[in-house]
Amino acid sequence: MKKPVSKPKAAKKPTVSGQVQDIAIDGVHGAFVHAGTVRMNFYVNAFDPACDDVSRVVTHRVVMPLMDFVSFADTLVKLKSEIAKVGAEQAEALRKPKN
Repeated sequence: MKKPVSKPKAAKKPTVSGQVQDIAIDGVHGAFVHAGTVRMNFYVNAFDPACDDVSRVVTHRVVMPLMDFVSFADTLVKLKSEIAKVGAEQAEALRKPKN
């Protein structure tokens, strides 16, 4: 007997637990694909008084399934467009003469 074909369910909106933590980063130090995932290393700029210099220190790694990363990348494209729009609006406001 054949199994009935199941339909994929729509993704549910995620709930936010009361324990979501922010991380502060200065950038991404490499991203690569491995075993069906995308891995991104995040860094912070850290001052080293011994050599009186700032260096990048990797503090976190995010690992995401490929398809979820593609969705994340699509979100970043939309966000980049919004940032450009806000920047253009701010630049226009600066060009207007002040009375």
